[in-house]
Amino acid sequence: MIGILDEEQWEYAGFYLFKNISFTPFPHLNLVNNQVFYPYGTNSVFLAWGIERDIFYAIMYFLFGIGPWIKIYFLLSVLFTAIGSFRLLLWDYGFVRACGASLIVSFFNAYAIYKYPHHLSYSIIHWTILSFIADFLIVKRIVLKQNISLKLVLLRALLLFLSLGQELGYIAGFALMSFSISIIYISLIFLYRQFKLKQNPIVLFQSWLESWRTEFFF
Repeated sequence: MIGILDEEQWEYAGFYLFKNISFTPFPHLNLVNNQVFYPYGTNSVFLAWGIERDIFYAIMYFLFGIGPWIKIYFLLSVLFTAIGSFRLLLWDYGFVRACGASLIVSFFNAYAIYKYPHHLSYSIIHWTILSFIADFLIVKRIVLKQNISLKLVLLRALLLFLSLGQELGYIAGFALMSFSISIIYISLIFLYRQFKLKQNPIVLFQSWLESWRTEFFF
């Protein structure tokens, strides 16, 4: 519908979701029918699903009909990447460096631009990029024994969930890998401080809890 080879899948997946999802009595997506390979039919479970992308397309198609919804979704992804990266880095690195980094990972991300539109699912990377940055900030603050805000922890949990709406094999996988490596590295730091430096990580964690209580109630 928008090109040849892989490009023809992106709009169709959203359209398929719109046509075949039902919510009664429970949410259900009909994957086995004859809409593909007519009249014999097939199982469409192996379509190049990107849940967030396909839901966005289905909603826009329902509201406005045919339109450039995949293109708009890609542009919104680039915009979210730039704004989100800037906002995350602003407090630690100031306006100029945060602005420069956000432009590099969004508008100057050569690999993501190269992959559009043929491998569109590899160009939609906003939650994954923000996951990388959030993991970096958390690890950095632990290494430097700085305070970690409750907002940053909750944001990281949200990004972990939202990243599952992106392409699972690669893009969401990178976000999950970043989270896993960060957790392992943080655990090793705590073990080193516990047994080598004779420092109790529980004391640091208790100070975080105290600051989180303040954030939560005020």
